[in-house]
Amino acid sequence: SKGSVATRGYSKNGYYFSKSLWFTTSKGKATEIYNMYKDKNASNYGNIEYFTLQGDYIVYKKHDIYSNAKLVLVKTNGKGERVIYSAPSVSGW
Repeated sequence: SKGSVATRGYSKNGYYFSKSLWFTTSKGKATEIYNMYKDKNASNYGNIEYFTLQGDYIVYKKHDIYSNAKLVLVKTNGKGERVIYSAPSVSGW
């Protein structure tokens, strides 16, 4: 196993709000991949709704303050982040 991806966040009224995404190597070293609190364009009511580990890359979905949903590709070391798909949030994906 090369490692795992997980979110960190908080629970309120029975709901979980994921606010950051982390990659942990098989040896236990954790790297923060994305943190909504550090992203000035992040929607403050949003969550990290989707993420997957694909080899040496992570793909995750985030929302911005302009009502766009974005699919982001980034290396497991947190480098080379790029948006691979973007659409208005109302499009429902």
